[in-house]
Amino acid sequence: MKTAFTFHDFIQYDDRNDHGFLAELETGDGVPVNVFAEPDSCFDLKEGDPCEVLVYGVCNNVSVFATEEEYGTSDIQMDVIAMIPAGTFPLDPDDEDFKPSPWIIYSGRVIQAEKLEAKEENRPNYFIVVETLGMITGLYTHFDGEIKPGNIVHGTAWLYGNIEAK
Repeated sequence: MKTAFTFHDFIQYDDRNDHGFLAELETGDGVPVNVFAEPDSCFDLKEGDPCEVLVYGVCNNVSVFATEEEYGTSDIQMDVIAMIPAGTFPLDPDDEDFKPSPWIIYSGRVIQAEKLEAKEENRPNYFIVVETLGMITGLYTHFDGEIKPGNIVHGTAWLYGNIEAK
């Protein structure tokens, strides 16, 4: 499921593994988020243009909760549907070395879960579709238990997708 965004800019992105561009976007709720722009993205977008993205991500440190009540008793201090765009601004305002990235911290509800056959240890063994703040995201993750629709998940994710004109 594609998510509608407002486009702001493409910025150069270079880290040790990926080189390309980040799309600086804004959700319909006004939340800024960076998404790594796949090579087939529409690079002709201008500031303020509507766009849409089938957002994917690689998820780290996933925590899974059977119910909202179980999530509520955890030490996580985020709403059930929440997202912090950690890659759009430094958590420490005095951090002069901050570089934008497509990382988010999120909590959300699992809409769909597909068990994958992981050929290597600690490689993604699930593809989950998650409703989080302002977007639907398809996440690849590793989890040693079971993930199913209706579960609440929390973690960090590196986002990517094709940025398309709307």
